[in-house]
Amino acid sequence: ALEEALVDRGGILNFAHGDKATVGTFVAFTLLSRDLPFYLALPISLVFGALLAMFFYFAIIVPAQRRDATILGQITITVGLSMVLQGALLFFWGTESQIMPFPLSDTRVWTVGPFYFNQLSIGTFLVGITGSILLYFLIQKTRLGLAMKATSENLAAAQTLGIPTR
Repeated sequence: ALEEALVDRGGILNFAHGDKATVGTFVAFTLLSRDLPFYLALPISLVFGALLAMFFYFAIIVPAQRRDATILGQITITVGLSMVLQGALLFFWGTESQIMPFPLSDTRVWTVGPFYFNQLSIGTFLVGITGSILLYFLIQKTRLGLAMKATSENLAAAQTLGIPTR
């Protein structure tokens, strides 16, 4: 049943997803360690992670799909990439624990009545709320969001209406 659902959607289980995000995090760590400001390190690392994901998809997954690789074969490719990325992380950044420089402190605490807040928890809350609002507007108020909703609801109908579902 899972394989049928994946074939219908044209997707695969990607076991390298977390490792690609980890590579982006380590790029941010490297940039911050070299005294690059956080407001520059964050977008650079996000772009690097996105480019890595796109390269993997277009250079490896798409050619495998064009050669009619099975779903299991494509999933195996993602497992292999996961292992390659983990090895690269160990090779380039090692196994020693290090502290990532970060602009928000988890030790700077404010007290409001019986509640305690630190910079990190407030920053995390604000970024989460902002991201949620932006995602809401993307999905609910844009043509891209409408196309995403149509594709997730009914792939065949979306394709019939000319929505590029790939």
